[in-house]
Amino acid sequence: MAERKHRELWTIKEVIEYLRLPKSTVNLYVAQGKIPSFKVGRHRRFIPEEVEKAVRKMPA
Repeated sequence: MAERKHRELWTIKEVIEYLRLPKSTVNLYVAQGKIPSFKVGRHRRFIPEEVEKAVRKMPA
């Protein structure tokens, strides 16, 4: 049987710590589609590589 590769997922708290932004700003960026995320049940999760890619696209 094929093995599945488990990817690390970040919580909103980890994204906040990584970006050093307030929770309200991260939530705004998520709502605007600037930071991609998805829900697992009631919890929002982020793929670290996608967060980093989104940040690089944002103006300084």
